[in-house]
Amino acid sequence: MVSLELLNQDGFVSLSSFGDNLYFLEKDAGRVVQYKQPLLENAVQPSYWIRTKEKKPSGAESITVLKSTGLVYTLTKDNSIWRYRDGVFDALIELSIFPFPKNLMKLVSSPSFSGFAILEPAQERIVLIDRQGSLIKQFKSNKFVNLKDAVFSQSGQSLYILSGAEVYQIFF
Repeated sequence: MVSLELLNQDGFVSLSSFGDNLYFLEKDAGRVVQYKQPLLENAVQPSYWIRTKEKKPSGAESITVLKSTGLVYTLTKDNSIWRYRDGVFDALIELSIFPFPKNLMKLVSSPSFSGFAILEPAQERIVLIDRQGSLIKQFKSNKFVNLKDAVFSQSGQSLYILSGAEVYQIFF
């Protein structure tokens, strides 16, 4: 077991991985902290992944790294998605969803799905979008009022959803 000494004990709100690297998102500062090769003892050297003079998503809610490309996506408090490539801001993805989101919570990706799932407990829904931010499908249920997390199935044709203490599976 390896224990990481985190740079910011209280400010991390989201975690993602790519290869042997871990990426933590600092909510208030919008910085992404990268830990390289966390499984090798004494090889863990945290660094700020977004370059110093780059625009940072302060108040961001969630981070995900696409396993196929290494691109980093952050979900911001204004319900947009910021894409970074090699630590440099690359694109702003504005969502084309109706009804427009009130308070998105978590951005989820998978190599087996060509877009993202976004959790929105405020409107009791899960939204599937493509990588340009356009709606693919949305699922609404009063069972989604306490959304916590979600993961795609290995096939990418369903989503497991944690809401409160219950797990649901939706197929699309």
